[in-house]
Amino acid sequence: MFRYTPDTDAVNARTDVDALLLSDPRNPTGDSLTTTEFDELLRIAETKKVPLLVDHAYGEPFPKVAGSVPCRDGSPNVVHSFTFSKFGIPGERLGFAIRPSS
Repeated sequence: MFRYTPDTDAVNARTDVDALLLSDPRNPTGDSLTTTEFDELLRIAETKKVPLLVDHAYGEPFPKVAGSVPCRDGSPNVVHSFTFSKFGIPGERLGFAIRPSS
């Protein structure tokens, strides 16, 4: 029944933000941001002119064990990273990042 929720009021009030980073879906609960929560974080990132880095380690499209926020095209503030957390090499991770071209 426990669910993490972003404190967007606190993030918005800060003046020392250089980037926003989130993992979606989130450990240990596996829950995912709602579209409304993601849109609010994106709005804050755009207002503060900072990147919103979204790690999809356990979400779409790899390894498809849980849902996650959709990859949004068009916002220059969003960087999506995808990791293969169980790639099979002990202690190693493989991944890639996607962002709109400048």
